Amino acid sequence: EKLDSKSRDKIKDVLLKLDNKSVPTLIEIMKSAKYPDQSRWMATMSLARIMGKKSLPFIKKFLHHPSWMMRLSSLKVIRMFKDQSSSKELETLLFDKSLLVRAEALEALTALNMKTSSSKIWKMFFDKKNYIKFSKDEMIPSDILSKVLKSISSLEIREVKPMLEKMANQKRFKSLKSEIQKTINKL
Repeated sequence: EKLDSKSRDKIKDVLLKLDNKSVPTLIEIMKSAKYPDQSRWMATMSLARIMGKKSLPFIKKFLHHPSWMMRLSSLKVIRMFKDQSSSKELETLLFDKSLLVRAEALEALTALNMKTSSSKIWKMFFDKKNYIKFSKDEMIPSDILSKVLKSISSLEIREVKPMLEKMANQKRFKSLKSEIQKTINKL
């Protein structure tokens, strides 16, 4: 069931007081589908807070979970602990079916300064899931493409500059023209 903000705050207060004794219960909540996703999310974050980086091997298993919320919570923990060993998993999640998961994977790779992931980040620009409409004549981008352009700029992926220059002049990218131009200027 959905929790109101007061209930969520009470749960957070209780979770902050937890210690290692609560680890088995948190793991049970994370693994069990009988709990709502919101509770499983909080259990994931609490486990990470209690165990620290030691929780990463277990939490990383949820990167492949059927629930987008569990994949997202795992990504948040990876970003929180700045775990660079997860780059391959993060690259895979750039093409997840959930837009929120794709956006978080992109944010994590950018925050981790993973320049080795630049080709995967660039491929996001051409993933049809990142567009509201995608046809030969017209492309209506979702908000994630602005984030892709910011990542390209932040990671200084200069090798895509010539392609961005061509795209800036194409009619089908007209809705992104100013953002593409800003990215070109920063590169």
